[in-house]
Amino acid sequence: MLGTKFKDPAAKKPTFIDWSDYLANSHPLLVSGDTIATSTWSVPEGLTNEGDDHDTTKTWITLSGGALGVTYHITNTVILASGMVDARSFQLIIQAQ
Repeated sequence: MLGTKFKDPAAKKPTFIDWSDYLANSHPLLVSGDTIATSTWSVPEGLTNEGDDHDTTKTWITLSGGALGVTYHITNTVILASGMVDARSFQLIIQAQ
């Protein structure tokens, strides 16, 4: 898990995941120079995905909504150009900012 992030319930807040260290062969099964081909996000009910995208080494999503005091679990799954699949998750706590 990537840790915990925070968001105000009224905010539309982008969140980024930098996969570049992982793609730089930190895993023995990765192909040298592998890149992100697709990215999908699992967003729980109560949050809204306002848009997401990726480039060859990073993924991002803009989230809105959420109930004050609630902790949400968000997961990003990527498929690499080599066909390998991996995922990263984080917790998002909704609090007044």
